[in-house]
Amino acid sequence: VIKPLSGQGSAVLLCAEPGMGRSRMLAEAALIGQTHGLTVVRTVARSSTKALVLATDLIQGLSQAAPMETERASAMHPGVLSRLRAAESGDDHSQLLQSLSELIRAVADARPLLITVDDLERADELSNALVAALAYQSSECPLSVIASYDLRHEAPVLARVTNLAETITLRPLDRGQSIMLAVSLFGD
Repeated sequence: VIKPLSGQGSAVLLCAEPGMGRSRMLAEAALIGQTHGLTVVRTVARSSTKALVLATDLIQGLSQAAPMETERASAMHPGVLSRLRAAESGDDHSQLLQSLSELIRAVADARPLLITVDDLERADELSNALVAALAYQSSECPLSVIASYDLRHEAPVLARVTNLAETITLRPLDRGQSIMLAVSLFGD
């Protein structure tokens, strides 16, 4: 989580079924990142017929968390935000996705950044591609990306490109582990 403070980032994918603690782990990671001085942007993917909804939410969160840095990065990439607002699902988005990932990287270079994305399986393919591009860049800049997805759904782009992120799969506790947890919390 705190790798960006050393100038290097990371990407982690949390996989589990609902109720296994994915959202809780993302919240903990965000808290740890904040207490260590990272700029944290938390997003939750939501289903939509419109393209790049998660990307739009991510840029809005970035604008709130690091307004000056986002404004400077936007000036270096003129027109990106207006193109994002006007994006249609049939358009060619490769240049827009590249510009968005460069804009986010520019913010991370100015201010170490942690991005969390909950429920990545709900995001549209283009937003998924942006998260994968950020994960790819994370090893070269002060940016960490932690995303979660529900194992019951088709794996998002980030999960399909297995070398982009460390994958952590959360499993249910067995009977012995449940007993150990109860004893550690409540004693004998």
